[in-house]
Amino acid sequence: MKRTKKMAVLAVILVIVLGGYFALSRLTSKEAESADEEKAVTVASLDSASVSQFAWTRGDVSITLQKTSGGWQYSEDPTFPLNQDNVDTMLTAVSKIEATREISDASELSEYGLDKPSCTITATTSGGEETKLSIGNKNDLTSEYYLTLNGGKTVYTVDDTLLKAFPDSLFSIVRMEQLPDMTQVNSFTVEKPDGRMTLVYREDGKEISYSDKYSWFYEDASALKPVDTEKATTLVDNITNLSWTSCLSYNADESTLSTYGLDAPRGKVTVEHKTENENGSTQGTLVLLIGSVSGDNCCVKLENSGMVYQIAASTADALLNAGYATVYPDDICAMNWDTVTSIDASVNGKSADVSFVRSQTADQSGKAQETTAYSVNGTEADSAKVQDFLESIYSMKSSGTPASSAPSSGAEVTLVFHRSTETGETMTLTLSACDGSSYLAVFDGETRLVSKDYVTVLENAFTAMAQA
Repeated sequence: MKRTKKMAVLAVILVIVLGGYFALSRLTSKEAESADEEKAVTVASLDSASVSQFAWTRGDVSITLQKTSGGWQYSEDPTFPLNQDNVDTMLTAVSKIEATREISDASELSEYGLDKPSCTITATTSGGEETKLSIGNKNDLTSEYYLTLNGGKTVYTVDDTLLKAFPDSLFSIVRMEQLPDMTQVNSFTVEKPDGRMTLVYREDGKEISYSDKYSWFYEDASALKPVDTEKATTLVDNITNLSWTSCLSYNADESTLSTYGLDAPRGKVTVEHKTENENGSTQGTLVLLIGSVSGDNCCVKLENSGMVYQIAASTADALLNAGYATVYPDDICAMNWDTVTSIDASVNGKSADVSFVRSQTADQSGKAQETTAYSVNGTEADSAKVQDFLESIYSMKSSGTPASSAPSSGAEVTLVFHRSTETGETMTLTLSACDGSSYLAVFDGETRLVSKDYVTVLENAFTAMAQA
């Protein structure tokens, strides 16, 4: 009997639990449906083609845009370079305004910041019909904003689409000048009150330099000096990858230019470039004037333009600080060995004449190829030892520029390169000790510091080659 009663009680409990479950499920379903309905609340829909005017106020900024036969324009100044893409964004934003929630019983608009809206937007159609949107406080929990339509008492919650479309600054909707797509920079010049520097690009650098490693050159008074390709490219990239961070003025007069330090620029950058597209290639010139710094930004403008922009101050500094010292090659002697016929080497009082013996042979397919053998002092040499010696020369890197070009002693290493070229037939590299850890390397008209470690490697490679 007791067992039967227990079973009956459990059955009743089960019925109650199941009933509660299904009731809760129906309630949850209704709440979900209600939430879906709230997400689908349409506040207003406008035919974007019929909108002829936008007027909005955010804080102290009031802006009115008018639609004309030639497009949209800023009402206070038709010459303002308005970005039509921004207007398209505005038209899209008002074409269908949806809310996630509707509060129809809002008693006090001040609770939602709608007694003094942070933003009011009025869209007017060509027929004179106005739609006024007022935006109040932000709900910190949902990151949504409270909105009313045409001064009504119903409050809606919307996302930030409208606020993004209608900014608080006129210069947020300015059409900035587009910089050219520079496929190839041919020359790059920086002029400052204290001097100038010019880099030129030559695709076939070996026609100018002793080495085919270089394609950028520093324009000296009497010659073109090779510079480090990576350093030069990094410098030029400051212009080819340049972008405006903001616009400060669209029609600057002399007074405005003075405010931004552009009446007497700190620097002028001139870039001769080539642009390639499907229609072919064109040559162009870009001239950038660099003005004063404000925080992390620097004021600039294109020559013959009234528009003033900001760019990153670090970019401006990189351009203004450019000089030969910032781009000179770290290589001591990046010799193109294909041009060398022999080397007269003197290392620590020992001499060796290294000759390059080239011949034409055929590979397995019958294709002609050039091979190089070596002799030292007229005797056939171990090619691997000679190549180690050549690599010890090629791999030397500069550790800086010396304060004085006077060595502490005579040259410990003298290498005279004889070459099969029209210019630079004979070139000389000397290495002289200047302190306990560095040597002075003199080559191709340049004097550089080089670590003693590099010289030690060269001396050891020379000894191994000469003994072999």
